[in-house]
Amino acid sequence: GLPCDVPSLRAQAAPLELRFATLAPADSPLGRGFADMDRDLSDRSSGQVRVRLFGGGAAGDERTIVRKLRDGQMDGAALTSVGLGTIAREVLVLQAPGLITSYAELDRVRGQLQGELNRAFQREGFTILGWGDAGRIRLFSTRRIERPSDMRAGRPWIWRDSPTMEAFVNATGATGVPLSVNEVLPALSTGMVDTVVASSVTAVAMQWHGRLRFMSEQANGVIVGAIVVRSDRLALVPQALREHMLAQGRSQQSTFRRAGRRLDDRATETLRRRLTVVDMEPYRAAWDATGTRANDALVGRLYSRAQVDRIRAIVQAP
Repeated sequence: GLPCDVPSLRAQAAPLELRFATLAPADSPLGRGFADMDRDLSDRSSGQVRVRLFGGGAAGDERTIVRKLRDGQMDGAALTSVGLGTIAREVLVLQAPGLITSYAELDRVRGQLQGELNRAFQREGFTILGWGDAGRIRLFSTRRIERPSDMRAGRPWIWRDSPTMEAFVNATGATGVPLSVNEVLPALSTGMVDTVVASSVTAVAMQWHGRLRFMSEQANGVIVGAIVVRSDRLALVPQALREHMLAQGRSQQSTFRRAGRRLDDRATETLRRRLTVVDMEPYRAAWDATGTRANDALVGRLYSRAQVDRIRAIVQAP
């Protein structure tokens, strides 16, 4: 009976290690989620399937992470819309400036589009393990900003790989400073950048908040995120375990989102005590017009007018 045992012996010799990367710190709820996934898969497979996390940007920024995913140096990642958009551009319509402004709207839109978004990633060779988000988008700065024109005197950061952030900053008339995420803290320290568009949880996790003085009361969007894995690597996981992973991903999506949202709310409360909160409501019309201008610059380049109209219809549905 020895020959039959050889394949299983060979399988036992080399456990399958799934390498995941993210900008989130390893000790964040997201990082701990990966540690839980590793324990769960290891227990269920007697150590044959493991998860290894490269957290805190150890594998580079999101563009670099996606490149490593494509060339097989990484197997999966937790990405924001910036990284997700470099895999499947369709996802970027969820970040269209001023279109989706609340969690409730995002949940409704994503609920209706999830099937086709998942298929867009499958087409590119990736499987979505779960959708999440990374906080509500606010404006943080070292100078008081109340209306879009106040941005012009400043030096707002533009995430180098984010066309939506770039369009928004351009629409205010400001000249942005394109940098990767890891370059923002030093740039804030030297004054090369004095304004960031980010979520509270990001501002705290990246330690930007210590260099900022003002934050907007209003949030004008939600940072979309998801965990993706290369479909060919996922196919190497034994079928029962693979089905378990996918089911876990689906069932934990909402728990994960709730935890992330609570975390961002807590970070916002912390920052309210440390920074001066600026009410932008009196200038809402000017901000709305800026969002529209930004969107017009992106329609036809990143997404179609029909996609935008469809999302607007879902958002405005009674």
